Formats: sequence, C-alpha cells, structure tokens
Amino acid sequence: MSKYPRPKKRYGQNFLHNKRIIYRIVNEANISPGDSILEIGPGRGHLTEALASKKAKVVAIEADKDLIDGPLQRFNDIENVRIIQADAAKFPIGQIYTISRSYKLVANLPFNVGSHILRNLICSENRPSVAVVMLQKEVARNVAAPSGRMGLLSVIIQTYSKAKVVFSVPPSAFTPAPKVSAAVLLLETYEQPLVDGRQYRQFFEFTAAGFSSPRKQIHNSLSTGLSVSSTTSKNLLKDCGIDYSRRPGTLSVREWIELFSYYVQGRL
Repeated sequence: MSKYPRPKKRYGQNFLHNKRIIYRIVNEANISPGDSILEIGPGRGHLTEALASKKAKVVAIEADKDLIDGPLQRFNDIENVRIIQADAAKFPIGQIYTISRSYKLVANLPFNVGSHILRNLICSENRPSVAVVMLQKEVARNVAAPSGRMGLLSVIIQTYSKAKVVFSVPPSAFTPAPKVSAAVLLLETYEQPLVDGRQYRQFFEFTAAGFSSPRKQIHNSLSTGLSVSSTTSKNLLKDCGIDYSRRPGTLSVREWIELFSYYVQGRL
C-alpha cells in the first residue's frame, strides 16, 4: 500500500517525481539563500525539498488536507518551510508578501486551474519578480506566443512580464502520468508594467472583448465584444493606424495597449 494519498482529479493532481526535472526548475529560478519563494500545490513535497535545500524561505500553499496531514508533515519541523492549507486561486498572497516583487513563484501548477492562478499573480500589484512554473505544454506556448500568434492569455501576461518556454516535460515525469505533455515557463515581471496595475481589470475586459470572435476580422470582433457598431470599431482601429481587416491574434501587445488607450480616452 502506498504511503501517499491517492491523487484527486478535482485538484488536477499530477505529482512531479523526476529529480532531474525538479532541479532544472530550481536552477532556472536562480535561487539564493534567504530568497522568499512561493510554491503553489506542493503535492508530495519533492519540489519543496529541493527549494528548501537552497536555504530559501519557502511558503507552500496546498488545498488538499490529506497531503498536509500526510507527506507534507515532514516539513513541520523545518524552519525555512511553511505549509498553508488554502485554495491558491482565492488566497490573498499579500498576507504573506506585503512588499511587491519581494518573492519568486516556483511551482508545478495544477493543470486544471494553472493559467488562472498564474494570471492572478503575474497581473497583481503583489506580483513576483520571477516565476518558474510548470503548465500544460499548449498553455505554456500560448502564454509565450510571439506577435502574430497571440491569444488573450499571451497578451495579458506579456503586458506584465517577459515570457519564455525554457523546456518541455514528458508525461512520464509525473504520477499519475497526464495525457498531455507539460512545459516549464520562465516569466520575468516588469517593474513597471505596460499597463498600470489599477487599470488591469478594464484592460483585461477590453482585450477579452477584442478576442470575442478570434477568427473574424478585428473590427468585427471588437464590434461584437464591445457591443458597438462595425463603423465605430473601424474608426478606432484607423485612429491607431491598425488595418481593421487583420485578425485579433496578429496584433502585438503594444498595439493592444494603444487600442486600449484610445478606448479609455473615450474614442468609441
């Protein structure tokens, strides 16, 4: 009988066990003694051990009480590790890190909610200085997509950070093995984001409107998403020097920001 609780589908649990991959993740984070580290979903604690061995101060947030009462108990007497039982999608990170950019995010994020958690952290006022995270490979590629192949997630996260996929991870590195491959993503957040953090919600809603019909021309997608006439959306795009027949995914981050700037100035 296994010493570990069985993985739970509702938490999207795929536990990383490959030591080579674990230490590659830690190395990408360039951790120094005393660094403050946030880990989301420590699971059975294998990545947590590697982070703690670097003499970093690790705060790990785990939703599954069975893991906290089981394999994660071995950290109870380790001074530089703190385990918190909470839902990371709802937990106020500011209660731990009160100074913006004072910590690094290093995590094997749950596949089912990983992009949501990542966006919440990277686009917050209390964002990490660096994030090294595991996501589904397709999601990681979407986050780091270049201009010309962008989606809503890549535009939003690249407004607040520089994103790069650093290496892929096969299903065999996990227990249980997922049906899809994973990838590790490196994000270096901007000290000054390209859109003021106070405008994040409005910018997100505007960009989401622009991607409401991603296969249509951008003027049609904006018209649908913002509930304005096609003529009005065309005029906005013309004012920004953007060809209104382009598709939403072809616009760069800078072009989305310029569109948003015109929008909030009341140009619609």
